[in-house]
Amino acid sequence: GVLAREFIEMLAERFGLSDREREILGKNIRRLTRAERRVYFSVLRPRRREFGEFLRREYAGRGREERERWVEVAAESVLARGGEPDLADELVMQIVGRMAVFHAVRTKADERRIRLHAMAAAGGFTVVLVAVTVITALVLYLIRR
Repeated sequence: GVLAREFIEMLAERFGLSDREREILGKNIRRLTRAERRVYFSVLRPRRREFGEFLRREYAGRGREERERWVEVAAESVLARGGEPDLADELVMQIVGRMAVFHAVRTKADERRIRLHAMAAAGGFTVVLVAVTVITALVLYLIRR
């Protein structure tokens, strides 16, 4: 989203990212084309630690209000995508706290009556994890009968 652009621009400025690389960071990993995926895994993914350390330093140097704004910006960006974080959001969420962002997303979605994608509404893989656990428990129960 427009808001995540802020984080992407910070990274682009610091690391001299191309327009293509900026565009890729603004997408959800599942939405990448084959060519974009190739660029992501060969160029961007290996630099993730560098990106993360840079953003972590930036975040650490900010005041409390600015830190809260980072959570808000990340939440707005995730919300703009119906609850699916893009690659830049993912980086920021690792720093500000995934749960803080998901909580803000859920709160905003409720306030604005926005429906989130099923995966996003549960904070990602929680739904899958619960489903697998329930199914496994059921199968084990049936086997032991």
